[in-house]
Amino acid sequence: MPTDPETLIHLLENLVKEKLRATPPPPPDERARLMELLAFVGKLSGIQRLRELLIKTQRELEEARSAPLEYGVFLGVCPPRPKRQIIDENGQPMELGNQNDLLWEMLSQVLNEAIGRAILPDERARLERLRDELHGILITQRDVIVGYNGQRLEVKLVAADVPVEQLREGQQVVLNRSRNVVGIRQDFVRGETAEVIAILSPENAARVLAAAEGTHVRLQWLSGEKFSATCDAPLAETLKRGDIVQIDASGKQVIAKIRPRLRVRVGSNEAVVEISDQLFHETVQVGDSVRVDPRLGIAFEKLPAQESGSLTLEQVPDVRYEDIGGLDEQITAIRDAIELPYVYRHLFDEFQLNRPKGILLYGPPGCGKTLIAKAVANSLTLSIREYLSRLAQLIEIYLSLRANPQDAQALAAFRQLRGAEAVPNLFEIAEELRLNNVDLDDPKASLMRINEVLRRKDGIRSYFLNVKGPELLNKYVGETESRIRKIFEDAKARATFYTPVVIFFDEMEALFRTRGSGRSSDVETTIVPQFLAEMDGVEGSENVIIIGASNRSDMIDPAILRPGRLDVKIKINRPTQEAALQIMALYLTPNLPLSDADLPQAPQSYGRNVTFKAATARHCIELFGAALPEEKREALLKAVPEKHDIRKALDPHEPQGAALRALAQADPEVQALLAELAYREQLAEALIVETLKILYSATSRLETSVRTQNGADERLVFPLRDFASGAVLMSLVSRAKKTALKRQIALSNSRVGITLSDLRAALAEEFRENAEQFVAHWMNENIGVGAVRQGDVRAVKVFLEALEEDPWGIEKRKPYRAAQPHSQPST
Repeated sequence: MPTDPETLIHLLENLVKEKLRATPPPPPDERARLMELLAFVGKLSGIQRLRELLIKTQRELEEARSAPLEYGVFLGVCPPRPKRQIIDENGQPMELGNQNDLLWEMLSQVLNEAIGRAILPDERARLERLRDELHGILITQRDVIVGYNGQRLEVKLVAADVPVEQLREGQQVVLNRSRNVVGIRQDFVRGETAEVIAILSPENAARVLAAAEGTHVRLQWLSGEKFSATCDAPLAETLKRGDIVQIDASGKQVIAKIRPRLRVRVGSNEAVVEISDQLFHETVQVGDSVRVDPRLGIAFEKLPAQESGSLTLEQVPDVRYEDIGGLDEQITAIRDAIELPYVYRHLFDEFQLNRPKGILLYGPPGCGKTLIAKAVANSLTLSIREYLSRLAQLIEIYLSLRANPQDAQALAAFRQLRGAEAVPNLFEIAEELRLNNVDLDDPKASLMRINEVLRRKDGIRSYFLNVKGPELLNKYVGETESRIRKIFEDAKARATFYTPVVIFFDEMEALFRTRGSGRSSDVETTIVPQFLAEMDGVEGSENVIIIGASNRSDMIDPAILRPGRLDVKIKINRPTQEAALQIMALYLTPNLPLSDADLPQAPQSYGRNVTFKAATARHCIELFGAALPEEKREALLKAVPEKHDIRKALDPHEPQGAALRALAQADPEVQALLAELAYREQLAEALIVETLKILYSATSRLETSVRTQNGADERLVFPLRDFASGAVLMSLVSRAKKTALKRQIALSNSRVGITLSDLRAALAEEFRENAEQFVAHWMNENIGVGAVRQGDVRAVKVFLEALEEDPWGIEKRKPYRAAQPHSQPST
């Protein structure tokens, strides 16, 4: 059988004619289509260009199978191109695009019938090849983009057995001499390691905070503000924490998932790259390591964290001082030690005061040291932004007054900035700007730089490097010291005034133990000097802040704690009963299912001793005010002032709650809702107060028997309040929540809520389970390390008594032996 293209087209023409002459004749519609096809085939038979195209295609197919072969990387499919044209026998262009689908339908029908009637295998194979080639010409899109030697090329996918749908970005492909794809291999595995330093997204973009619940999703604008929006169910199923999505103009509807670009640091250079399909479906955050090809401008995959650093880089931790209860004095001391010297460094220089290099937070475990360190990074970002905003405003005032000393608008702005009685002095303003490193010869340039930093979403941010002592230890000589150097190198590389880096060393006593105190290798003799050398080198970077935390500060090498190293030492004590009120109010909130079934008195009789967070009050409005019209609900949400709950805002003596009180007076429905929310706040406070009465009662105690080093069993009594901490309070609330939840399931979803009995049982369970750990830690801290092991603590009994007892009754329960401070804590 002939194999040249012209003969094959002639064969196709005969097949169509035979179909027309068939008996019985085809229906009129089918006959009309066959006549159209016959006319088209007749035109094809006389087109020299098509013959040349088929010859060229056959030659390319032969070359595709021959060496030499090279390798590239698949980057994507070419976008659709304009419809292809051919020249008919009259020299006129003829467009194939609009008729391709119809022609292919008719051609495939005729060819399939011919293949079915073919007897010889060779004839059937040739017809099948003809069908595939015509399909490739008329229908299939085979243009792809590949990366080759650092260039992006548009080439053909000539491997007929490889569907375009099987190719993935980053996959290695085989190229022939014409750079066309003739095969695929394993994934592309080469590239350079880069660090993500920013995620570039378009306007109206937000980050997903949690997986969608139904069609509702919790989001955060890239500026930091959190909000809720709705999205279609198919899109909601694909969303996960960390995804970037686009929001519509109303700010209430998620439109689509966005593929952001990344700004990465490769060595000492920076680049902006696209992300591959694989990386698009993962969550990429600032600080992640990715594999990139800088020449192609694409990031292929996320790499695991480097073992050498063992660091977690977190950008602006989502922890605020308001999220920490009962530590107001310590937070004030930390602000004075870190934020004031950092933001107002020009004033410290003017008064010739040295800025602290670092601070040490020490105290019992579970009392909030790590939370405070994270809140420092967040608060520092807000302080820098506020400082720059005020400085920009002062520069604008200076420029206006220098041009016109009587500028009314500038004078009003100055009084708003400095007070109603303030009188501007141009020389004093200029001196203040000079101290703030503003170029007085060109203040407009300084103003432009500050506004640019304030405008950029990533212009001001803090980094938080959480370094846990035991994670840095390595059995190989010099490896731990190398990791310490890497920590400070990374911090100095990222640190600027606008992007401070907080290095938090947790459990410092495990790593920087006093030299000479080790029992075996004495690794401290090399680790501590390395740490001291790096701390002394921090002088070259004023934007690195070191915070240490320890449960046993007495075990840290004294050289680290001397002035000039960790200058400021702040003790984080166990919470008092008043501080515990503030802590527990963060976890036992009015928006939880609560019950007053077993309270000894009405919730209203407990007064107001604690203020819940304004965010909790707003959530209660959204939760319990769902029946209100949306306009009323939005007005209530805006009327709740910061640092106020519903009860405090409704207090007539609180001026900031005037808007909320006006809404309540104007609408009985709103008034009823606010009364319900105020009652829920009173109920939550009543449960907290009663629980803490039990915990801090002089008669609530933990009795145990301890085997001492001499082998004797000794009976000890500890007041429960000696073991109170933020972690304990959070844990007992979690236990009570679980008990109430299980009860609700058992009662077929009958709502009962958290009761005082649940909290009391959770308190007993918490101390019963952790008694060995509490006692062993107390003994080792007050007597000495190794005094008691957890296995030596036995026969634990927990007594919960809310009533105060005669001190002589307490004294009668003490063990009959000589009272010693280390063995019998005071009650």
